[in-house]
Amino acid sequence: IYVVSTSWLACEPFEPTGFAAAESTDFEQAAAQGQTVLAATGDYGSEACKQFGGSDQLSVDDPASDPYVTAVGGTEWTSRAPRAGERTWNDPSTGSSGGGISSYWPMPSWQQGRGVINRYSSGTPCGAVAGDCRETPDVSALAGSPYYAFYCNVGDCRNVGGWGRFYGTSFATPLWAASVALTNESCASEPPVGFLNPSLYSVASSPLGGLHDITKGNTDFTRTNHGDYPATSGYDLATGLGTPEWTTGTAVMGLAGLLCLLPKLHPVQQTTKLAPPSGAAANPGAMMSAVACTSLAHCAAVGTFTDSGQRTQAMAVNEVGGMWRTPSEVTAPLDAATNPGAALDGIACTSAGICTGVGSYTNDIGDTEAMVANESSASWSRAVEVTAPTNANGNPHAILKSIACTSVGNCVAVGSYVDVSSHGQAMVATESSRVWTQAVDVTPPSGAGTNPLASLNGVSCTSSGNCTGAGTYATTPGASEAMVVKESSGTWAQAANITAPSNASSNPGAVLNDLACTSLGNCVAVGSYANASGHVEPMESTEVGGTWARSRAVAVPSNASLDPAASLSGISCIATGNCVVVGAYVDAAGARLAMVASEDGKTWSRATALAAPSGAARNPDASLTGIACPSTSSCVDVGNYTTVAGDVLAMAARASLPRVTKLSSDRGSTSGGSPMYIIGSNLADVVSVHFGATRARIDGLVFPAELKVTPTRGAGAV
Repeated sequence: IYVVSTSWLACEPFEPTGFAAAESTDFEQAAAQGQTVLAATGDYGSEACKQFGGSDQLSVDDPASDPYVTAVGGTEWTSRAPRAGERTWNDPSTGSSGGGISSYWPMPSWQQGRGVINRYSSGTPCGAVAGDCRETPDVSALAGSPYYAFYCNVGDCRNVGGWGRFYGTSFATPLWAASVALTNESCASEPPVGFLNPSLYSVASSPLGGLHDITKGNTDFTRTNHGDYPATSGYDLATGLGTPEWTTGTAVMGLAGLLCLLPKLHPVQQTTKLAPPSGAAANPGAMMSAVACTSLAHCAAVGTFTDSGQRTQAMAVNEVGGMWRTPSEVTAPLDAATNPGAALDGIACTSAGICTGVGSYTNDIGDTEAMVANESSASWSRAVEVTAPTNANGNPHAILKSIACTSVGNCVAVGSYVDVSSHGQAMVATESSRVWTQAVDVTPPSGAGTNPLASLNGVSCTSSGNCTGAGTYATTPGASEAMVVKESSGTWAQAANITAPSNASSNPGAVLNDLACTSLGNCVAVGSYANASGHVEPMESTEVGGTWARSRAVAVPSNASLDPAASLSGISCIATGNCVVVGAYVDAAGARLAMVASEDGKTWSRATALAAPSGAARNPDASLTGIACPSTSSCVDVGNYTTVAGDVLAMAARASLPRVTKLSSDRGSTSGGSPMYIIGSNLADVVSVHFGATRARIDGLVFPAELKVTPTRGAGAV
């Protein structure tokens, strides 16, 4: 069953305690399984509880308010030209479209767009820690005049025997459900559209969105709430995003086509504010450091935040079905200081809800120690210490920065520590059959300084006992260089130098922050270096067949400062030659922005800026620090930014990669020099198109799923 429609409802204040939370577990599972669940918002307008003997107070119905459910409101037609005469359903003799502010649920990350944040938006009814509460409806369909014809001769026929006329959001909802089912059937080569809401809000924000905006009427059914809520331009609490335009009768694709071609559509590179854990300080200082995904529907991220007692704590958060839950604190080890200074910097997951995070904390005598925490069945355990190498200083300043797991309970983590001579060294810790052994030091490359200031920042494993780490160290003259180290059959070799790009300074200040390996001897590492002018640029280095090539610069965004202070912090590779990287840079105005770049074959795109969430400061001081790509069409990034109020918040982004479904042959010649059309998904941010080795001219986006291009003459068949 791919589509579920329900007209059962109850107003939120009248439900038994815990009931909505219990049923939400099933809705969440449905979303993760690719099922669509739609629910009616009720027929008592903005005063949902009136239906159950309640007051005229503003209220909404469950389950429509559940964040994993698509809430369907109602419209009515006032003329024979439905679009011209369509308005909010509100007939005192029959009913009115339901909707409003949930008293249960915070606003989901996907609920964004014009009109979503409005004069009624509030975080008070649901007790949101940050941000506002869930708003309904999401969409609407015909619920009132000219009504529905139906036949009834069994059960509660409302005094109608045989054919009758009826109304309500209980009819609008199955109309939507039937249309979604037909959409699933019409695009059999694609997965079902599944959880609709992220796609609907994305479509509504696109140039030709497939949704008809309703701007007339209101839902004050009892006429006691001053016309609340009115239909307005954009999203509103009367009809949501509007009613569907499933087909258009023209070459322009309707909603059915958009949902078919873009089954997991998100705005390309849309960033989302992540709420801090409960008990966070007013300025939570929240930062996400790393993310791991086991499927499109399941991701987990880790980081750090400041609680209300101004203590630095570790945190973790899960994304399920495209929705980020509220992060939770990960408790520091038993011997932690009152202010544990705790952070999780790396994460690896072997299946949904089964993850391991690594980082550091301060113990009760002021020593910085490495730590590890496990998630099981979506619940995080108290972290435990990972013992530093035998030659560690009394205060080892130990930290684990990255982790890779080949199976449950079998992982490798890398980081750094200080030895008894107060020299900075790289270290590796191994977990075997759920038991972590004492970390061991890694020998730096030949030519390292007496104090090598070595650190491993990233690790990737292709099989148990076969891993690669990447990081940095200092040479004898004091110059910082990049390094990699390989584990073969369980034995770690001496680290090796990675040559900086050809335009590097004599002291390249080179560092590798992360790496990804697609097979044994085939890896890509990313980081930064200083060029001959002393400007810090992003770089990548590639290993092919066991041999590391010289690092290469990655082009910064076109609006970057002369000294972009740019670095790449995270990488994920779907296949060899198909990688996505994230980081940060400084633009010409001095603002620090997040950025993303991708590799296609052996060619890296110029990095592009990624806007911070709404409410960010003019200089958002934004950075993306981690990325995971669970499929060829989708990546999840995490990082942090600063708001206009100066608060530091965590953020996440879902990067949808371009995907070609077909090349149009019926609206243009397939020979070079003639326009043609690329049909697919996530085409809005495409910056180059090549047919073989020949670059084509991009003429523009016709609509979200169609890109017009002109191949160069002589390019041959395409």
